[in-house]
Amino acid sequence: VPAGAEFLGRDYSTNRNHGTPIGGVTASTNSPFAGGGSANFTNNSSDYIFLGNGLDIRTNDITVEAWINPASTNAFMGVLGKSLSGSASGRWALYVLLTDKIRFLVQYGGTVVSLDSTSAVATGAWTHAAVVWRRDSGITMYVNGVSNSFASAANSTDLIYNYPVSIGRYDTAGPFNGRVSDCRVWNVARTPAEIQANYTNRLTGTEPGLVGY
Repeated sequence: VPAGAEFLGRDYSTNRNHGTPIGGVTASTNSPFAGGGSANFTNNSSDYIFLGNGLDIRTNDITVEAWINPASTNAFMGVLGKSLSGSASGRWALYVLLTDKIRFLVQYGGTVVSLDSTSAVATGAWTHAAVVWRRDSGITMYVNGVSNSFASAANSTDLIYNYPVSIGRYDTAGPFNGRVSDCRVWNVARTPAEIQANYTNRLTGTEPGLVGY
């Protein structure tokens, strides 16, 4: 979902699951890509992009990517996710912690696995985060195309969660303050080479396994 000046929340994947801007989220021409755009969030939990109840993991591997440009530090800020702040099997989320590190969380059954980046993100600068969950082994986080951290998480459960996907907040709280761009969700585990080769490039939307862009 390259949320920007052309169409906030437009889904360029073949699913065409376009998002709906809610509240005061605005388009910005500040982007990690030349001529691109981003969604600008102002630390208000009423401002987010609503993507509906989709993007379930099911039995697939999953890759989640986003470019983020925080405007503040020491804040809990949701980036992209299908998650309730309580406990629910099938939820997943990418967000920024109070320590300014990036976290990915996923829950299967009663097991919650979270993975943090080893370093904090900078304010006023674009950072790319990618998370790959290989269901037979674990979760790997990449920051700016480089492998950063890993957590074991082997599970083959069919994960369905009746909760909407949002950009710019975590559940109904954790609002993002800053800009988010080029969110990507895949139902395959992208390889390190694929992430490295493509995180600085725009996609066509027809790439195999791309279910949200």
